[in-house]
Amino acid sequence: MKYLKYIMNFLFGLLYLLTLVVLFSVLQRGFKSPYAEDFYISRQMHIYIFASALLINILIFVFFYNRKRKVGNFKDV
Repeated sequence: MKYLKYIMNFLFGLLYLLTLVVLFSVLQRGFKSPYAEDFYISRQMHIYIFASALLINILIFVFFYNRKRKVGNFKDV
């Protein structure tokens, strides 16, 4: 129970880094999808993906890292 809040902070940090990786891989990959030869992701769809990943990053930062480092009501025993 003592290390639960540290584990939660670590998991939310991993989620934050994962959204950053998604964000920059979308930018680096260009506008062609790697999954199919003839499936083309338009520029506007990439802007939507970029904006949603950025919004997820902002929400994770605001709700989980800006609450005076509190995650839940766990007490150090």
